Amino acid sequence: GSGTEPGSGESPTDRGTTAEVCEFYRDASDMIVRSLCLQSSVWALAVCAGNLGSAALAAHQVLLLLWMLTSYIVDGLADLGTMFGSPMIGAKAYGQFRILVRRLTVMGLSVGIVAALVLVVARDQIIDIFLDVDETYDDDDGDHIDDHYDHLDDDYWVYQDDDSDDDGREKRKAVKILHSCWLLFSLMQMTNSLVFTYDGLLLATQQFRFIRNMFLVGTIGLFTPALVTGYSLSHTLFAVWCAKAGLNTWRCLASVGHINLVLPRSWDPTKVSRWTAYGPGPGHVADGSSEQGEGGGGPGGGRQHDVSLAPAAEAQGGLPHDDRASSRPSYGDSSHGPSPRPSQVSTQGRRTLAHRQSV
Repeated sequence: GSGTEPGSGESPTDRGTTAEVCEFYRDASDMIVRSLCLQSSVWALAVCAGNLGSAALAAHQVLLLLWMLTSYIVDGLADLGTMFGSPMIGAKAYGQFRILVRRLTVMGLSVGIVAALVLVVARDQIIDIFLDVDETYDDDDGDHIDDHYDHLDDDYWVYQDDDSDDDGREKRKAVKILHSCWLLFSLMQMTNSLVFTYDGLLLATQQFRFIRNMFLVGTIGLFTPALVTGYSLSHTLFAVWCAKAGLNTWRCLASVGHINLVLPRSWDPTKVSRWTAYGPGPGHVADGSSEQGEGGGGPGGGRQHDVSLAPAAEAQGGLPHDDRASSRPSYGDSSHGPSPRPSQVSTQGRRTLAHRQSV
């Protein structure tokens, strides 16, 4: 009567709770691995850029600040994917989830395209915000222009030493380094937008182990060899950032492929009702009941199940129901009258689907 099995001091409820806690810690450890891989790549970039000189380090800092340019908008799309996608997956509303994925993909890619165009068109203006190169220095040898000190009084003449010459040359060198990396950096904004968007979708589907494996493969198998090779052979900031671009390209391809190609294979369409596939129709009300369809009562309404599930329903004696739609009768329930003819369900189903698509 206490709920504890004989010979054991642990109840089934306690075992379930323990399993849930263990699963929680496994998921948390997977996300910790992700964070470590991501931060390690950023640290490695900074170390390589620092060893390339002060000009390269300054250019690297500018690129790093602008690298997350689209995240301020796309992170909102990722949050939408997590908040709306999780209930859809929990309710097996795979049709709705596919629509959500398509919409967020288009929106995220659009943000990336706009950001890339802005960076390409306004390159010099953006760079000038971070590195205001003094135009009083000659581009070739850094000599001063005589008019540079015209605003000073004769009694307050200040001799400009060689440190200012070196500072001007370092700034111009940093600008040239930025120019060499700018096109790659700008085009990667589209890839980054998809990466940030699909991060939210991966969390919505609870693909924590996949995220961990994706980062391990990308960081150890792709980013590290590319960084070491590029830094050793080219010794340029462009080669360093090519490694980072390769890592994010891998993340983009892996995430998009997993959400759109791999994950749907685990969804069994024969167990998905019409409500869970396309969401509640016009006849669905908040208390879980449904209005009468065009064909009469519950079983005659074409809003409840897809005709493609009719063979499975006949074999099993009725279609499975979602928990939130359990009050609605199935086709195989004889208490509500005979099952509708397949042609009737097909006609009403197409009519309902056309209505939802028009909306």
